[in-house]
Amino acid sequence: MRKMTTIRIDAKVLKKAQELGINISKACENALKLYIQALENANKQIVSNQALNEERNKEWCSGRDLNPRIRPQLTDGTRVCGSRGRHT
Repeated sequence: MRKMTTIRIDAKVLKKAQELGINISKACENALKLYIQALENANKQIVSNQALNEERNKEWCSGRDLNPRIRPQLTDGTRVCGSRGRHT
């Protein structure tokens, strides 16, 4: 079902489109379809990348600390590890 709507278009662009015989309604509809599809694909990519990054962060380890300093210790003498994730 089609709906009536009003849009604002730059006068020069409108005039050129009319000169070329472009169906402005159909052109706007097609452009919106492409834009919506691009946004949906971008959102899917972002969600996919976030899930991938979260998975990678679970397995990530900073490895050896190249900044020489006294490592913090708990009161029982146990050293505190500054890296995140699992050590592999």
